[in-house]
Amino acid sequence: MLVILNLINTPHFLFCTISIALVIKSILLYILIPQAFKSPSTQKTCIFLITVLIGSMAGELSWQFKLSRYLFAPIIPYSAIIFFIRIAWAFLIVQYQSLGLFLDSLTERKFKLSLIQKLLLISTSIVAAYYIYLALFDTELINETERHIALSTMSPFTANLEITVMRHTVLYILPILTLPNLFLTIRKIRSNTLPKILHHQIAVIIKYLMIPYFIAEL
Repeated sequence: MLVILNLINTPHFLFCTISIALVIKSILLYILIPQAFKSPSTQKTCIFLITVLIGSMAGELSWQFKLSRYLFAPIIPYSAIIFFIRIAWAFLIVQYQSLGLFLDSLTERKFKLSLIQKLLLISTSIVAAYYIYLALFDTELINETERHIALSTMSPFTANLEITVMRHTVLYILPILTLPNLFLTIRKIRSNTLPKILHHQIAVIIKYLMIPYFIAEL
């Protein structure tokens, strides 16, 4: 048992795990992308799910790049790692925005953005644009030592703006972007107002895709 735990607690294991996840998600994309153009009724739902997968893969690729530097190529500059991390943060918030819209679109035959969803899209776009700006133009905290010091600073009054936004992004993506849509979807299922086939399909998606996904993310 101790040997297994030691194996799991290694960067090599993490590298292999993420590699497998990337392969699986690439296969799912290969299956989903043609489906998005076959049926107009499910096109938006497929596009939302495709965006979720792409956002998730962007985060995993940034981890692979960081692990590759640690395991195989220490000559890679840390500034390049920070570039990919910042891009991954931009994709992360887009990923969860798309996940919320995906859940909402499951119960709507003709999906349309509500006022709240439009406001969330605006705020998500602003935060994602901020991370893209940091990746392309900001030269602060691209030194490994300085970044570790900044990350260890917990006070919101003395923390760097980028670190503060990162911490608030974590609080934004689940409680605001995703979980309310999950609860509303479950509520619609329990109300028995949906057609039986749709009711069954959504229940399967939530039980075997969404809940395990949330547990893994947490």
